[in-house]
Amino acid sequence: MGQIQYSEKYFDDTFEYRHVVLPPEVAKLLPKNRLLSENEWRAIGVQQSRGWVHYAIHRPEPHIMLFRRPLNYQQQQESQAQQIAIANRRQIKIDRTKLVSDHKSFCTSVLMSRKRNAIVASGLLIFAGAGLAFPFYMASRSSKTKPVIDSSKALPPQATFRGPYINTGSRDIGPDDRTYPKK
Repeated sequence: MGQIQYSEKYFDDTFEYRHVVLPPEVAKLLPKNRLLSENEWRAIGVQQSRGWVHYAIHRPEPHIMLFRRPLNYQQQQESQAQQIAIANRRQIKIDRTKLVSDHKSFCTSVLMSRKRNAIVASGLLIFAGAGLAFPFYMASRSSKTKPVIDSSKALPPQATFRGPYINTGSRDIGPDDRTYPKK
């Protein structure tokens, strides 16, 4: 089996070119009247760096494949890879900063919640120690305690916090006939 031969590169203003000469036994495997994709020409054994495209069929000698790629393709790819790497580093740094900030705010909110819970719990213990029920009786400025909710009376409709509408959780659907009967 013969060797695949590669020409030197030649250039114009926009592309660099090269041709590849296939041995006769490989040339017989080529499809007629169509260009090959990169996967196809690599499958028959053509080895080139990235960016090359089979762009024309050489009609007088179909065993010669014509390739081209944009001028300075390698340098463009390397600079793009560097730019992507720099952008990725920046994004990682931003993500880390945001993660640290979010973690700090989460820890602060947990700490504040724990402090608030401790204050409420100690307040409840103080009220319970004084013989008071915190949710129903509040200490006023006067020496007398005033009940907020009198358990001997029925609750007014406003105490249900439902208003004139039934709250379904997503939206109000109309008047509540149980609380506000039709007239």
